[in-house]
Amino acid sequence: MDELTACRRAIELTRQIKIDLLESHGDQQAVAAIEEVHRDRWRELHETRLVLGLPHPFREFPSAWDWFARCGSDLSDPGGQVAFLDALTQEPIAGLEARESRLASGAPEAPFRSHYYRDARGRAPVVDYMDELRDPDTAARLRSRIGFLNDLTREHPFLGRPHGAALAGTADGFYELRVNTNAQHRIIYAPFGDLFILLHAFQKPGWDVPEPEKVIALNNWNDFLNRQGTKPDPLGERAP
Repeated sequence: MDELTACRRAIELTRQIKIDLLESHGDQQAVAAIEEVHRDRWRELHETRLVLGLPHPFREFPSAWDWFARCGSDLSDPGGQVAFLDALTQEPIAGLEARESRLASGAPEAPFRSHYYRDARGRAPVVDYMDELRDPDTAARLRSRIGFLNDLTREHPFLGRPHGAALAGTADGFYELRVNTNAQHRIIYAPFGDLFILLHAFQKPGWDVPEPEKVIALNNWNDFLNRQGTKPDPLGERAP
């Protein structure tokens, strides 16, 4: 699915899921009637959001019964349900419509925004690596170089050599950011929608990236994808 098609389908699905939930009014029979359709739409929206690199607006409600439970607690008032779903969907739909308009017009791509990957313990491995260097100058150089990523686009997703390169092998499709001081520091990152996710940082003895480091980056990437919509959010703070 291309990005423009994903945008249009995500808008349609977001609106339809909102309507379905509102029309159920937290009624048990109505919820049972929409459950199967809701699950299918929820999964499809999840897939389109992965293409776009965006969080799922209904991540709290993968089942219509989750909505039923919420309506039976702090969302028992129908007016509150409307206000809640409006707040949940207005910003995502507006963002999708703006992105759809840009894509349809062929306007220049906006640059990527870099974010740190956050693991299930709430830690950001790349941040931890820089903090553990105990060398403020080297850490500052790494953060400064990360800042250069925020000027890149899909046409040029990595810095020119010797500062960056596409990464081949286990993590094919990923990229590396290079900073050489008295040692060779590397950060592996991957595109996710209009974001760069900074997955793994390490120091290496030679020019080639060792396979075990690629495997760590790939495992972090799979964890990032699999934990979408969970807490702690795998999308960490913006970098640098």
